[in-house]
Amino acid sequence: MEAPEDVSVREQLFHDRVRETIICVLLFICLYIVSYLVITHYKRNAEFTIDNSEDATVNKIALWLCTFTLSVSVGAVLLLPLSILSNEVLLSFPQSYYMQWLNGSLIHGLWNIVFLFSNLSLVFLLPFAYFFTESEGFAGSKKGVMARLYETAVVLFLLTLLVLGMVWVASAILDDNMARQSLYDLWEYYLPYLYSCISLFGVLLLLLCTPLGLSRMFSVTGRLLVKPRDSFFQQDNACHTARSMKVWLEDHQIKTLSRPAQSPDLNPFENLWNVMKRKMDGHKPLNKAELLEFLRQEWHKVTQHQCERLVESMPRRMKALLEDLDETMSCAEFEEASLSRNLTSGTSLWINVNAEVLRNRFLNIQARRIALEIRKRASPWQRNLGYPLAMLLLLAVTVVCVLIVCYHVVELLFDDTAMPRGMEDPLLGAASFSMFGSLGAAVQVILILYLMISSVVGFYSSPLFTGLRPRAQDTTLTQIIGNCVSLLVLSSALPVFSRTLGITRFDLLGDFGRYNWLGNFHIVFLYNILFAGLTSACLINTLTWTVQRELIRAFGLHKLPSTVSRSTIPLRLLLANGLSKIQ
Repeated sequence: MEAPEDVSVREQLFHDRVRETIICVLLFICLYIVSYLVITHYKRNAEFTIDNSEDATVNKIALWLCTFTLSVSVGAVLLLPLSILSNEVLLSFPQSYYMQWLNGSLIHGLWNIVFLFSNLSLVFLLPFAYFFTESEGFAGSKKGVMARLYETAVVLFLLTLLVLGMVWVASAILDDNMARQSLYDLWEYYLPYLYSCISLFGVLLLLLCTPLGLSRMFSVTGRLLVKPRDSFFQQDNACHTARSMKVWLEDHQIKTLSRPAQSPDLNPFENLWNVMKRKMDGHKPLNKAELLEFLRQEWHKVTQHQCERLVESMPRRMKALLEDLDETMSCAEFEEASLSRNLTSGTSLWINVNAEVLRNRFLNIQARRIALEIRKRASPWQRNLGYPLAMLLLLAVTVVCVLIVCYHVVELLFDDTAMPRGMEDPLLGAASFSMFGSLGAAVQVILILYLMISSVVGFYSSPLFTGLRPRAQDTTLTQIIGNCVSLLVLSSALPVFSRTLGITRFDLLGDFGRYNWLGNFHIVFLYNILFAGLTSACLINTLTWTVQRELIRAFGLHKLPSTVSRSTIPLRLLLANGLSKIQ
C-alpha cells in the first residue's frame, strides 16, 4: 500500500497540471478570439461568400489556420512581459493564497507550448494553408475537398524533404560531424539546428526592421494624434520657389498646397481628360477632323477598370492634397453621403457593384468619420500639449533603449553572465530581474513591447514588404497567409532578440535557449554593435531636423524673434498670392 504522503503529493501534482492546462486553454481561447476579430477586420469578404462551396470551405479552413498562427504570434510576444511581471508579482506577494497558481512550472509550460506551436505553424500549418488554397486536385481525380487535400499533402511532403535536404547539406558544409550525427538522431541534432536557422533569420530580420521602425514611429504616432491646427497657403498657377518665401512660410507654420484648386487631381472626370491629353502629346493631328477622330478613339479605349480606379482613388488623392482634419472629415462625409445614395438607389455612378461590398465600405467610412469627429472635438490641451508630449515620450523611450544596448555592449566585454543562455528550471519570486526593482521591470516590459511594435512598423515600411501591408476589408487570403508568416517569424524571435540586446536579464526558457549560435560571443557582440549603430544612424537622420522642428512648433517657440531675413518678408507678397488661413 502506498503511503498517504505519496498519494497527497501525486494528487497535488495532478491538480497543478490540471490547473496549468485550464489556464493555458483559457489564455489561448482569448488570444484566438482577438486574432479572429483582427483577421476578420482585414479579410476580403468576397473570398468567403462565393457560390462555389468547395472554394469557400477551403478558404475557411485556411482562415482558421491563419487565426491559430496569429494567436501563437501574440502569445510569443507576451512571453517575456508575462514572465517578468509574474516574477514581480510573486516578489510583492510571496505568501498570497491567491497567487499560488502563478509559479515557474506554469511559465515554463507556456514557453514550451509557444515554442512547439510556433514551429508547428511555421513548418506545417501555414505551408499547408497556402498549398491547400492553391491546389485543384491531381489530373484525372475526382474534384472535391479530399482531392485538394491529397495534392496538398503530397506537395507538402516533397517540400519537407527538400528543406531537410538543404539544411543537412548546409550543416555538412559547416560541420561534417554534426551532419553525421543528425542522420542518426533527428530530434536531438537535426531539429535544433533547423530551429537555430529559423531563429537566426528572424533575429536578423528584427535587426533590419527595428531601427527603421524606431525612426518611423514618430511619423506614425503623429498621424494618430491630433496635431496643432495648421495654416495653408494655396499656390496659384505657378509654384513659388524663392528661398525667402519658403523660409517665411516654414517659420510661421504654414503648409503649402502644391497644386491649385483647379487641379485635375480633385476631379475624376478632368483626370480622364488629363490621361487622354498625355496620350495625345505623341500624336500630331493635321486638321480638326483628325483630332476629333483621335479623341473619339481614345475615349472608347477608356475601360471600366480605369473609371473604377479613379473613383476609388478620389479620397486618397484629396487627402494627399488637403492634409487637414476638417478637410479630411469633409471628404469622409461626402463619400459617406455618396455611398448612402448608392445603397438607397441600388445603382452606382460608374459601375454596378455588389450591395454587400457597398454596405461594408459604407460602414468603414462611417466609422472613420466618427473617429475624425472625436479627434475634432479634442480640447486645446489635447491638441497643443498631447502631441509634443507624445513625441518627447517616444524620443525618451528610444534613447533609453539605445543606451541600454550600449551598456550591454560594454558589459559583454567584462561579464560572462551577460551572454544569453538557457534556463531549465525558472526560479520565480527569488529576485528581481532589474537592478531598479519593480520600476525597472516595468520599463523592461514597455521596451520589449515598444521594440515589437517598432519592428512591425519597420517591416511594413520597408520597400521589400509594402505589398504585404494589410488593408481593411481588402486583404486577400494569400496576403493574410504571408502576413501571418512574417508576424510569426518576428514574434517568435522577440524573446531571443530582447535577451541578446540586454533589454532584460530574464534567461530563455525551454527550447528557446537551445539555439546553437547563442553561445557565440562574436555573433552576439557584433549583433549589439550593429543594432546600436543602425538605430543611432536612423535616429540622427530622422530626429535631427524633423522632430526638433515639430517640437519647436508644437511648443510655440517658432514665434520667437528670429533673424531679419526670415521675419521681414513683406505681407503683401503673401496676400497677392492667395494666402488663406484655415482655423
